[in-house]
This record gives sequence, structure tokens and C-alpha cells, in this order.
Amino acid sequence: SAGRYESESGLGYNLFRNKDYNFDVSYLFGQSFHDDSLNEFNFRKHRLNLLGQRAFKAWGRPSILSFRYQYLHGDLDNAPFSDSNAWLLAWTS
Repeated sequence: SAGRYESESGLGYNLFRNKDYNFDVSYLFGQSFHDDSLNEFNFRKHRLNLLGQRAFKAWGRPSILSFRYQYLHGDLDNAPFSDSNAWLLAWTS
């Protein structure tokens, strides 16, 4: 029976913050390992996130508009395997 182990590490930085605005960037690295001859299934991922937020009042209530861009790249057995992009938009009130 094969065992699979995963490790993740990341860092983030707040680029700008004040009363109404917030901009962050973060990077995450992950790696999976197998403890037998299944090394061709070792997966490595790199994830980049950009986050922006704007605080405001909508109809007299405090609200936050957030947008996030996420880029994910994956390697399988040290060869490019997958790439994806995502834009996310959220409004909370």
C-alpha cells in the first residue's frame, strides 16, 4: 500500500491598507510525496493570490467589495501539468 504525504508553505504581504482600502498578495507552494515507486504521481503546485478590498456604505450599511485574482500552476513528476486562472468578486453588507 502506497503512502502519500503533502507539505504546504506560503507567505503573504499587505501591500497597502487604510480605512477604506486593502491590497494583499500571497504565494503558496505545495508538494506531494509518495513513499514507494509512484514518484510519477508527485504533484507540485504554485498558487499566487491578489486581493483587493474597498469598504463603503451602501444604503446606510457598512459594506465591503472584494476582488481576488488567483493563478494556480501544477507540475506532475516535474513536468508542467495544469494552469488555471480565477477572478472572484464578492460584496458583503
